[in-house]
Amino acid sequence: MRRKTALALFAFAVAMACFAMLARAVDAAGVAQVKTVNVGARTIAHKVQAQGVVAFRGETAVLTEAGQVVSALFAREGDTVQAGEALFAVDAGVLDDGIERASVAVRKLDIDIASMRNAAAAAVATGANDAGSGGAAASGAAASASIESLELDRRLQQTTLDRLVALRDAGGEVLAPHSGTVVSVLAPVGSMTSTAAVLTLANPAMGLVVEATATGGDIEDLGSEAVGTVRFSDDLVLQDVVFSIARDVDGGARLSANVDAEGVTAGMTCAVTVDLSSSEYATCLPLEALHQEGPSRFSVYVVEDREGFLGTEQVARSVSVTVLDTGDGYAALADGALSARQQAVVRSDKVIAEGDKVRAADA
Repeated sequence: MRRKTALALFAFAVAMACFAMLARAVDAAGVAQVKTVNVGARTIAHKVQAQGVVAFRGETAVLTEAGQVVSALFAREGDTVQAGEALFAVDAGVLDDGIERASVAVRKLDIDIASMRNAAAAAVATGANDAGSGGAAASGAAASASIESLELDRRLQQTTLDRLVALRDAGGEVLAPHSGTVVSVLAPVGSMTSTAAVLTLANPAMGLVVEATATGGDIEDLGSEAVGTVRFSDDLVLQDVVFSIARDVDGGARLSANVDAEGVTAGMTCAVTVDLSSSEYATCLPLEALHQEGPSRFSVYVVEDREGFLGTEQVARSVSVTVLDTGDGYAALADGALSARQQAVVRSDKVIAEGDKVRAADA
């Protein structure tokens, strides 16, 4: 009998142990694994960051008379050319037609001007013999104004003719006005020229400029000028660079600064950083710890111990916080809501809510 009682007690103990192990296993399977951090003091810095590129500060638009057809391109984007070197050529036949039209226009204006002068002289002569000389005077003034307008048209047309003839005399080729690098080719072979550039030519004599476009919330704090850092590599960093700021229509900010440093050349890329302001806060957490409950309403989950059926267990508790500032991936909170000893949840492998069991490990 005693032996049976002992066996029964042993079996009961084993069953209870198995039950406890099973309960713990089931409980552990449903517990969220979380990473936690403690609040701490931190400096929240506001900065604007952007990727930039080095370009020549001055570019020359190279163009020719409108209405010509580009027949050949002698330079491509990125080519370095010398002053007086041929950049492109225009079609000789189209050029000759343009010269002919300009010549006819000049001759026609000469005839029109001569006719207008003769008419004006006749009007003056008629008015001198007419008692109503007031009307004749007005007519003569109008004729003089018309003559002046025609003479202006004639000068403009003659200028066009002279440029077309000069282009023909140069073999239809347009030459580089100065040495430099071809930045862009805007008119391919076969296209018709207009008042716009056929290509643009950088002018190294005017120096280099860093250009960058920044977006993001902190750009609203930029003024018309800012001081920043330009980093090309770990070995080439320019400090205290003064940028001028211009606003884009899409809300971005264009930063540009003149640069003159050894090792910096056109086409290099760089990282631009402009530090705006910074403040020290006593209570800071990573932004991942914040949960937005509504407009300007935030909360943080903290891990607390409580006694449960299986002993001491960890649970999540939601704490409402006031956000004072954000930056550098951190949020500054108003003092009082959290203590330095509390563990705030920054990551979890499951969605958690108030009162849920969790298992915490330091982040």
